[in-house]
Amino acid sequence: MIKVKDKIIEKTRPYHFELKHLIVLFVILILFQVLISFIYKSSLQGFIIKAQKSYQQDFAERSANLTATSLEMLLESTLEQQVSEQNTPK
Repeated sequence: MIKVKDKIIEKTRPYHFELKHLIVLFVILILFQVLISFIYKSSLQGFIIKAQKSYQQDFAERSANLTATSLEMLLESTLEQQVSEQNTPK
C-alpha cells in the first residue's frame, strides 16, 4: 500500500501545483456553476410559461365544450317539454 502511494507521489512530483493554480481552477469552477444556473433558470422559466399557456388553453376548450353541451341539453329538454305539452290534451 505504501509503495502505491509512493508511486503516485513520484509521478506527480514533476508537476508543480501552486496555490494560484488551485485558485484559478476554483474560480473557473464557480463561474461555470453560475453559468449553468442561469441557463437552467431561463430554460425552466420558459418551460413553465409554455406549460401554463397550454393548460390555460386546454381549460378554456374544456369549459367551452361543457358549456355548449349543457346549453344544448337544456334547449333539447325545453323543446321536448314544449312539444309534449302541445301534444297532451287539456
